[in-house]
Amino acid sequence: MRVLIMSYHLQSHHLRAAEKLVAQAHAHGGLAPLDIKKFWEDDAAAHRDYFGKDCPQVPLGINMAQDCVFTELGVAPDWYRMVHDEAYQLPLNKRYNDRAEQIVGRRLLNETPANPAHRWPGIKQLHDIFEAQNVWNVDSYWLMESAHNADELQALL
Repeated sequence: MRVLIMSYHLQSHHLRAAEKLVAQAHAHGGLAPLDIKKFWEDDAAAHRDYFGKDCPQVPLGINMAQDCVFTELGVAPDWYRMVHDEAYQLPLNKRYNDRAEQIVGRRLLNETPANPAHRWPGIKQLHDIFEAQNVWNVDSYWLMESAHNADELQALL
């Protein structure tokens, strides 16, 4: 038995519309029916004039990040390699893009190797300035303490 508590604003026709959308998604492999070609055309138009009277939709304001790759592909997460090893990252991006293209009509992640000649030289970061260690820990860098009292901090500054 399903118990439904409806708010003042939620009406039974809202629930019927949601149930219809869910049924359509189930019938299409979990995806809501969408004209992908029209979506991307409308998105391009929305980006040209997002406050215009004829703006067909809210422009998609995100770029895809690699956060979803491991779960989508069923691969054990290895963020250090994802961040530091292009030979590891790019094939995963390609596999992800093969799926994304079927679903959303676009390849969303970069698959092109970086050109070493186009890389900027490294810049000093906080750990350089404060003579601290920058340690990879739990999927990100952690800045380690380098001063333990006011005198040590003043010496660093």
